[in-house]
This record gives sequence, C-alpha cells and structure tokens, in this order.
Amino acid sequence: MQPVFLARMPDRLPLHESSNSPGSRRCGDVDLAKIDIVICGLGRLASHNTVKTNAPRIRTEVQVMFFDTDCGGVVSNIAYLRFIEIARTLLAEELGLRLAQMAETKEYPVVVRTEIDYRRGAKLGDHLLIEGWLDQLDRARFWCAFRIIRPADDALIAECRQMLALIEMPAAKLLRLPVDWEKYRGTQNSNSKKRTP
Repeated sequence: MQPVFLARMPDRLPLHESSNSPGSRRCGDVDLAKIDIVICGLGRLASHNTVKTNAPRIRTEVQVMFFDTDCGGVVSNIAYLRFIEIARTLLAEELGLRLAQMAETKEYPVVVRTEIDYRRGAKLGDHLLIEGWLDQLDRARFWCAFRIIRPADDALIAECRQMLALIEMPAAKLLRLPVDWEKYRGTQNSNSKKRTP
C-alpha cells in the first residue's frame, strides 16, 4: 500500500518567494516566469502575456472563525479557497466587473483552473491578509494570483493562481476580455512559452 501523504512541496522544490516586491515571481535564482509550464499535458504553445505594474491589486483582511477550522482548530483547505473567492470578487470589482453589472449583462468571470500551495497552517482566531492581483492576460482568459499572509509573524500561509474566462449566460458563450483591459497588458515574453489547453 502506498502512503497517502507525500512529502510537502516546499521540501522537494522551494517555491516560496525571496523577493520583497509584491507579485514577484522570483524564487531564489530561478525565474519562475521563464520556466515552461505544462497544463494538462496537452495543448498548443502560446506566448506568456505579462501584465503591467499598473494592473489592479487588492488587499483584504479576514479573521479565522470556528466554521473555517477542523476539530483541531486548524483552517480547512476549502476555507482558504473561500478567502481567495472574497479577494477575487474584490479584484473583479477593481477590473470593472461590478456585481450588479454582471447580474444585468449576464456576463460572468468563471474559474477554469486553480493552483494552490499551502505553506503553513492558520489557526482559529488568526487575522490574515489576502493580497490579489491580475497576473496574466490572454485573448479570452486571464490569471489572477493571490497570497495569504499572517501579519502577526509575517508567515506566508498560502499562494494561489486562478485561470478565469468570461462567459455570457445562459448560453455559457465564451467572451473575449474587455477592450479596456489592454491598458494592463504588458510585453509579450517571446522567450517564455507555456502549454495551453
């Protein structure tokens, strides 16, 4: 029988940030933006589209409540995703996707993929800071990145990236990203390629 719990990711590959700049993707001497990423193992090559530093960023705070924890008083994995969802909703507002407007237009951002690395456990009563920013833009999808920090000891609790797409309901029609988001589009990194589904 194989063990259910494998070694923690940080023990095998140090992915925590070493840069003090918000949104940095540097890890030691390895620039994560230049590593080829395979998503689902299949797909065509597409250029990595970075965003400018003027792209919206948000910060919000939460306190860990009883319903966020398991019987040991440690935050459940699913609760971190709820914290991320709060931050993502606030970030969407900064990007011009207002909740009331979405209800009127029936155009919604939907999560297509979530990548999350749990670094340390948060506990009942902890005050956490969630930072979110627009990380990457493609033609019809975009990535947002999030970081959860416990300010009391400056501990990195979790890092997350989510790929989203805009759809029109009820037909679930895929939409191009808003034209006014072009102001956030940075340079296209021709040296870096990634696989897309």
